[in-house]
Amino acid sequence: MTTSFNSVEIVKASTLSGVFRTPDIKIVQYIEAFSVLSCTQELSQTILEPFNAVIACATLNASANYKPADSFTDSSWNAFKNSKDYRGFIHIPSVEVTFTNGLIVSYETPATEFSYGYTNIPIFGYEESEPYTALAFNGFTVTTNSQNDTLVVQEQRAARLSITLRVGQANITNYDAPFIYIKINGDFKFDGSSVINIDSAIFPTIRVYINNELRASRPQANLADFMKTGGKVRKFGLGAFDVSAPGEGNLAPAGEPIQLIIPAYNYP
Repeated sequence: MTTSFNSVEIVKASTLSGVFRTPDIKIVQYIEAFSVLSCTQELSQTILEPFNAVIACATLNASANYKPADSFTDSSWNAFKNSKDYRGFIHIPSVEVTFTNGLIVSYETPATEFSYGYTNIPIFGYEESEPYTALAFNGFTVTTNSQNDTLVVQEQRAARLSITLRVGQANITNYDAPFIYIKINGDFKFDGSSVINIDSAIFPTIRVYINNELRASRPQANLADFMKTGGKVRKFGLGAFDVSAPGEGNLAPAGEPIQLIIPAYNYP
């Protein structure tokens, strides 16, 4: 999925020397409300008995999030963050980059923010998700390319249900929960052109905002494949399962990648 749009809204800079600003990038993960009937049919035809499929689908749908807005202001973004009504987000703010003769000489390091997300449990509130710690996955880097004319920003985060909720899921499905994730790689060139590549899990839905405006989204899909990736668990007794240790386990299958292309600014 590739999206291109005009760069006039994004940066303004001299073609040889000056200062340009990178775009503000926000990526949000959330579970969309869905048809419990369709979900039950999908799961009962593939991985679960019909009764368990109904419970799994109804429980998951009850935890669905409100659809995030199509645009944000500073205040509405803060309200959204404080709501906890999402499965995770990454925010890379806009920063200034100074260049001379087409080469980057200095840049600000973005004060990034992220959340591993929450699960909405009706009546009880929001349960914080469990970060992936098995490998050196979660992190943020910013540097320049070998030609020194492009700022390269990378961030990735992965998390899943808390162990309490994973045991509850195992009671219904006999599967552990996989880790959902976001990976972003942004190349921001001195002339204002940018290429932003985003990879994420097949489930849930993600929305991508550039300068607080919705620019791309990818809907959740293939719940059965998503659940299977978590791996089968063994039951040792009532409520006792060999779920994986906190922070360890499988990453969910990859969804369709998103690429945003911002062309160079058309200077007079």
